Amino acid sequence: MKKYQPTKVIAEEPEPAFVKNNISVYRKLTFVHGAICMMLHHYDLEMELCTSSHWRKIVGIHTGRGIKRIELKAKDIEEANKFFPQVNTKSDDVADAILIGLSYIK
Repeated sequence: MKKYQPTKVIAEEPEPAFVKNNISVYRKLTFVHGAICMMLHHYDLEMELCTSSHWRKIVGIHTGRGIKRIELKAKDIEEANKFFPQVNTKSDDVADAILIGLSYIK
């Protein structure tokens, strides 16, 4: 926080479907979000949440019935590298973070 001094934190909202409706894993994700919110409160910052379908729509990635998660992750990596080729990520987590930030800016 001291090094980068963010003014806003944008994160993907956890959804039970992300973890195949495994309530234990979903609960852990929500606890992590809660811990981050508490830390951000200490710095007088808020965390804004967005759904994966929302940020993907903004950056032009089609979602919906019949599209598998593995296909979405590959498309996330492709799109992140198209917008920011200097990063050249192979990680879907890094690609998602890039695209969530990009969707907020757009």
